[in-house]
Amino acid sequence: MTATEVSRNFSDVLDLVEGGETVFITRGKKVIAKFEGMRRETSGKTIADFLSGLTEPDEDPQIKSIWDSVISERDSDEQNRERY
Repeated sequence: MTATEVSRNFSDVLDLVEGGETVFITRGKKVIAKFEGMRRETSGKTIADFLSGLTEPDEDPQIKSIWDSVISERDSDEQNRERY
């Protein structure tokens, strides 16, 4: 897509990128930029990976309660173990 096309259709370009497309922008016959979507880092697997690197909290009862709930949910069944 040319730089001119992008500037005239920027909202459409954003819709494409949001939909998973990668848009290459050209000026003349040279690619000068690439727009692509951002990976979302807040998946359950990301959180589980983060938590697995931490030691179990033992000082704050509220944090301990949340920790226990997350670990229990993660380990509750086969589907969760595969997802995390």
